[in-house]
Amino acid sequence: YAAARVPPNGDPGNPDDPCLDLPAYVGALHAIHARGRAGEINTHFLPQHMACFRDDPPSEWTVVATADSPDLVCRLRELLLGVPVPSNATASGDGCAMKRSHGTKRNRAKSSSTYEDLPATSKAMLDAITREEYDVLGPYLNGGHVES
Repeated sequence: YAAARVPPNGDPGNPDDPCLDLPAYVGALHAIHARGRAGEINTHFLPQHMACFRDDPPSEWTVVATADSPDLVCRLRELLLGVPVPSNATASGDGCAMKRSHGTKRNRAKSSSTYEDLPATSKAMLDAITREEYDVLGPYLNGGHVES
C-alpha cells in the first residue's frame, strides 16, 4: 500500500533508527483508509470495529476495557478464573493494571513520537483514521470498562 522510507544512512533493522517515523506511518495508514482498504490491513493494525467487534458489537461483550484500565487484569481474572476483584483494585501496585512494554527503543530526538508532538496535518489524519472506531468504542472508554 505504501513504501517505507529509510532515513539517510539509516538501517531498517536497527530499532534506534526507525524506517518509518510516526508522521510517515500516519500518512501511510491514512492513505490505506482513504482508499477504503482498512479492512485488508494486518490484524495488528486493523481497527477494532472491523475485527473484534465486527460481528458482535461491544454491547454484547461481558467486559469491554481499555488496556490502561487500572483494574483490567483483575477483571479478566474474575471473568476467566472466578477470582473476585479486590476492593482496592485501582490502587497502584496491586497487580490489577496491565503491564505495558514495547520491543523497540525509540530515539525521541529523531521524530515525533506522541500525539502531542505530531504536526497538525498528521493529527488531522489520525483523527480521520480513528473516527469510526471511536464512534463504536467511545461509550466504553471514559470509565475504562463497561460490564453488561
